[in-house]
Amino acid sequence: MEQKAELIFSLEVSLVKRLRKGDTSAFEELYFRYRKSLLAFAFKELKGEELASDAVQEVFCKLWIKRKELDANQSIKGFLFTCLKNHILNVIRSQKNEVLKNYRFASQQQRSINGTEQEVMSRELQTDINHLLSQLPELKREILSLNIYKGLSKEQIAEELNISTNTVKIYLSQSSRQLRTFIEEHGLHVLILCYLSFSFIP
Repeated sequence: MEQKAELIFSLEVSLVKRLRKGDTSAFEELYFRYRKSLLAFAFKELKGEELASDAVQEVFCKLWIKRKELDANQSIKGFLFTCLKNHILNVIRSQKNEVLKNYRFASQQQRSINGTEQEVMSRELQTDINHLLSQLPELKREILSLNIYKGLSKEQIAEELNISTNTVKIYLSQSSRQLRTFIEEHGLHVLILCYLSFSFIP
């Protein structure tokens, strides 16, 4: 096993050295060696084939552009996945900015609605949110409810439920993804997405 790992590392060192010199065949070999695993990771995080494909394409473009700066003794796999993670974070930030624009637009539109219509919309929104929460396991639902309705921080929730702050953090992150998936699958009110995106207390 150890001998196999050393052989793989030696091969990658050779590929990186060739790549540094502009060898396109070395680039192609690295591409086909890591494309599938990078694509699987990107799809898991971004939840979309097109976004995942674009992310992987961006990573390999960066690999080619940065080829002369590569350290042959450093893991090329580590370099590729670090680039991918950074790209995914940028995509997520961009998506949040887009949601913020939609939220502001929705807020402006809502202010133009008369009081009665606002009250009806608020009730419908609350009903939809409660329905979404009911889809979650009990502990996740309780954590999310304390965060959304009581505005408690992760530390306060951890103290309230006598669990670790890290557990709260993980569950909030997982719940957020589950709720967004549920919203998309069921075509629920767009304002729910806006509301949930900015209700989580850091």
